Amino acid sequence: MNERKQLWRILETLGVCVIFASLYAIGGSGDFWGGQKWIRRFLAPGLFCIWAFLRSFDWRNLAAMPFMFGALCLPYGADDFIGKFILRASFGAANGVATSIPNFLNKRFALAIMQIIIVIAASVGAGVWNQFPNAMVEQAVIGFIIIFIPAMSVRKKGE
Repeated sequence: MNERKQLWRILETLGVCVIFASLYAIGGSGDFWGGQKWIRRFLAPGLFCIWAFLRSFDWRNLAAMPFMFGALCLPYGADDFIGKFILRASFGAANGVATSIPNFLNKRFALAIMQIIIVIAASVGAGVWNQFPNAMVEQAVIGFIIIFIPAMSVRKKGE
């Protein structure tokens, strides 16, 4: 594959990451249709897994879908620091594992482990010590980080 085609695939993948992050943020906001959590929990991962399958024709991308649904349904808010830290770390671990399933099944263990660590760090870092200007930015960043490595690692067999 030539470099022009590689660049177009990268841009397409970044677009998918932006769409996922936007849906993730919208699903956490009360300003959009009264705070429809199903957008974050089901629409965003469903569209991503379908895109990944159509891009790769690898069933492993669809196998991750129910795990992503479950991981994105986990609670992560608390009032005290310890509770918030534990819930955010659990949320990050579950999402890191759920989105790593295709890489793990394809024996790309370094990517799978890196994904888990990065998502835990992003979830705890942005959620517990939020330095972003508002919650919408925080949620978009977390959504982007949740899906970035899995999206960039989608490929057809033999590529």
